[in-house]
Amino acid sequence: MWVLLGLLVGCVHTGIPMPGHPRFIGEREWPSSLSGFKDTSVPVSEIRPIETKDKQETKAPLIAKTALQLKGRSALQDGEQTFRYDCSGFVLAAFAMSDVPLSGNTRSLFEQAQEQRTLHTGTPTVGELAFFDHTYDRNKNGKRDDELSHIAIVVDVQSDGTIQMVHLGGSGIVDLWMNLDHPSEYRSPTGKLWNSYLRVNRKGDTGPNLTGDLFRAFGNLITE
Repeated sequence: MWVLLGLLVGCVHTGIPMPGHPRFIGEREWPSSLSGFKDTSVPVSEIRPIETKDKQETKAPLIAKTALQLKGRSALQDGEQTFRYDCSGFVLAAFAMSDVPLSGNTRSLFEQAQEQRTLHTGTPTVGELAFFDHTYDRNKNGKRDDELSHIAIVVDVQSDGTIQMVHLGGSGIVDLWMNLDHPSEYRSPTGKLWNSYLRVNRKGDTGPNLTGDLFRAFGNLITE
């Protein structure tokens, strides 16, 4: 069972350390769903609709297309530039190959989106980034206090609200699925995949482990 789940989850289960210095918020109770949850670490003033810009209209589909083309890659290289093989390195590679250079890690990319006031929790558009919390025990203290531990790129939003993303996880660069209307449901009643597993729950851990429950925010880093 653990082997199967290990193939489905995010960066940590490759054994790849996340770059940068983590900042933790302390132990807190994590909700079983997003319903009624207010994340005080993302101020309401920072969450607002994204303004449509010409560059966003042209670059966003290219970023999504590039992310899809990178699926299955075992290395991330653009010409002479090599990117680290982890979830944020994948994002940097997809953006660089789309002529939108970025730098940083999951936390600093989140902070860039926060500074640009593009964080939101509504319906995303292709090319946006999806940020997740507590996808693994990064500091190995047995607590769910590991903020901004994973990142993915949105590549499609389906009519029923199911969001297709691409990420670099335990099985490499693959699809990731999320439906925020049903954040705690793995599949729909008809069997459609709504939310991918993004965390392996070790012994004694009964907390959420699906994308919808671990979701933090979307952010747009396609700048003029």
